[in-house]
Amino acid sequence: MNLSKNFTLKSAIKTLKPFDNHPTEEIIEKGYKFANYVLQPIRDGIGVMQELSFYRSLWVNVAAGGVWDSQHLTMEALDFYPKDMSIAEVYQWIANSQTIIKFGQLILKPTFIHVSTMRIGKKNGEMLIHNRNGGYTTYEGGPVRVLD
Repeated sequence: MNLSKNFTLKSAIKTLKPFDNHPTEEIIEKGYKFANYVLQPIRDGIGVMQELSFYRSLWVNVAAGGVWDSQHLTMEALDFYPKDMSIAEVYQWIANSQTIIKFGQLILKPTFIHVSTMRIGKKNGEMLIHNRNGGYTTYEGGPVRVLD
């Protein structure tokens, strides 16, 4: 089943964790919207990306060390890295595309990017960069540097 032109349900539920990772129809509908309105425009702009973590069932999320209110639980977040560009270039491209791509969070980690759909009752368009002490710095524009 395709969620969008380049995103499938099969790839969304793929996990290395030994737990069932099959979403409900309601969650699949959320994933369909996220894939079409956030992920596909990113994919169209940057090219091929490697999906690391899309949907996570409760037990997969616990095993992955995810937070209790993770948007991965509702198929509304994706961790990925690009194939043809650096993660810093892609992060900056997405950040500069906010007028077209509406996201909740955009987080640059040392080896991947986390992007999520807009959230009700929380700050949207939130752009963060993981820093050396394990915390996050708010990105306010300009050149992006990945901290290792």
